[in-house]
Amino acid sequence: MHAFIVPPKIVTGPGCIGELGTEASRLGRSAMLVIGCKSVASAGGTDKLRGQLTAAGLTVEVFENVHPEPPCQDVDTLRQRIKTHGSDVLVAVGGGSVMDIAKAAAILAFSDRPTAEHVASQRLPDRSLPMIAAPTTAGTGSEATPTAVLTDKSIDRKKSIRHPELMMPKVAIVDPELMLSCPPGVTAASGADAFVQAVESFCSKITTSLTDACSEKAIVLTARHLERAYRDGSDLEARQAMAEGSLLAGMALANARLGVVHGLAHPIGGRFGVPHGLACAVLLPYVLEYNRQVLEASGKYARLAGLLGTDPVRFASNLLKSLDLPSDFRTWPVDRSLIPELAEEGMDSGSTKANPRPATRDDLAALLEKVL
Repeated sequence: MHAFIVPPKIVTGPGCIGELGTEASRLGRSAMLVIGCKSVASAGGTDKLRGQLTAAGLTVEVFENVHPEPPCQDVDTLRQRIKTHGSDVLVAVGGGSVMDIAKAAAILAFSDRPTAEHVASQRLPDRSLPMIAAPTTAGTGSEATPTAVLTDKSIDRKKSIRHPELMMPKVAIVDPELMLSCPPGVTAASGADAFVQAVESFCSKITTSLTDACSEKAIVLTARHLERAYRDGSDLEARQAMAEGSLLAGMALANARLGVVHGLAHPIGGRFGVPHGLACAVLLPYVLEYNRQVLEASGKYARLAGLLGTDPVRFASNLLKSLDLPSDFRTWPVDRSLIPELAEEGMDSGSTKANPRPATRDDLAALLEKVL
């Protein structure tokens, strides 16, 4: 048996952020608006978003202290703000970090235990606050996933918390106009993450016809439009295609999971601060080559080549060049002596467990040797 979980409501298209007040007023009366400072300031304006919510009859508190690779401590700070303000609905407008911190705070809003304890135990409460997610980047697809990725700074580790019902946003508002001012570097890294998620969810060993349909469309949309969005951020057609591709990839991975790329990207990001999308993009060619034999046997490698119009490993390698991204992590302050520990962390990942080819610690260490 397979369950296919998606947000109860998805609103898409240029200008659809205008529905924010209407949607929020159906979920609560006191909103906590969680934003990414730079993205929202340029992509829509905090005052405009606040105005939409207040015009719909909600009181509004703004939380904008969101860091990349969000630490558990930031979730604790947001949870305290929610209690102080009496918020009964969260509105997250920003990139993956913004949506992740909001989802984590929503499900932990009724708990008195620190976020890090919940992440370590993987035990979550049985109720949560409703949430609206409006992405300002085409990347993580977090607006359509019941997962939040957090960093425990005390041990330099990234881990996910997941609940198939309580952490799924009630409404996803996907407006490409919010992405028009996204800087080229962020567009490249986040867009690469969307592409990798589309590919990994397609190759996962627990796919279904429903997830394949989402993954395949996401692969085509992101492969065809990512470089366009990177080269010309004002290209609304490209931004719309990337927004839809990221959304579909999120829907696919929420149900099919991912693979070794994400299994290794999280410890690399947690230990060395490598941006997540960049880590995924660098790892993809090597992991596709690692998985090639299994994917060829299943017919998926040929299907993937058909979607991309060329050999998948070649396409993934060329994508790095077209987006001006590095092909390894050797310009980062990495410590190669940590490879065994990184491989061990990768083995613990649910993403690694969904990889089409079973991986050992030695396999992961060998992959890391190629990029670190």
